[in-house]
Amino acid sequence: LDLRAALVKDCTRVEGSDKLLCLKLDLGDHERQVFSGIAASYAPNTKYKVFWTLILAYLLSSFSYIAGVGLNVTSGWLITMASFMPPVLTLSVAVVMVRFFGIGRAVTRYLERVISHKSVFAKLAVLRSNLYRKIVSNPAQVLIAGSGGRLIKQVVDDVERAQEYELRVTLPGAATLVSLTAATGLAFWLQPGLGWMWLLLTLSLAILIPRIAVKEMRSIARNLEAQESAYADQVRATVHGALEAELYGYID
Repeated sequence: LDLRAALVKDCTRVEGSDKLLCLKLDLGDHERQVFSGIAASYAPNTKYKVFWTLILAYLLSSFSYIAGVGLNVTSGWLITMASFMPPVLTLSVAVVMVRFFGIGRAVTRYLERVISHKSVFAKLAVLRSNLYRKIVSNPAQVLIAGSGGRLIKQVVDDVERAQEYELRVTLPGAATLVSLTAATGLAFWLQPGLGWMWLLLTLSLAILIPRIAVKEMRSIARNLEAQESAYADQVRATVHGALEAELYGYID
């Protein structure tokens, strides 16, 4: 099995076909022309605007959190005021706002999930391509960095975690910061005393508690990394031994 990373230098559509693309590949020591049936999901000679789509995903995620805060505030106000049985017109605006925030939260969350995953997968594809190209160009330097299970984890798992870091750490953190800032501004606008209380609560939730969690989980994460590397070593040794046993006829 011969796996190689190649640079796509040119991509054109094949006349008379709706599925075929003609790709010009640079493999380092030589170039090759191949045909691939990916025309339905890939537009040649275009670049995916990953940066701006990620910015859009950040904004959608922020609005989703803000809509959640707005939904809680307006629904709480609506339930409280309805207990006094005021005229229906008094509650009409709050009813519309509850519908707006409820629908807006669901729609923006769905769009954010679709756009953010598409953008991160595009970045992940570029990262994998660059990583494998470096491995092919200088494999000896890669082997110096590690061997066995540790090397497998570095090549495979760490690339996958780059995707998880963007989706589960950076994006939610930035959206939370924007939404908490908006909620703090709303609290100060409604009542300064409430704003100061909300600000202290926000700082404790956004800074103090995460720092305590990171401190407690750091040693656990290191232990988990070591165990995963040892497990990868055992799997690699088992697969290698099973292949040799099959070649020598020890496996029926």
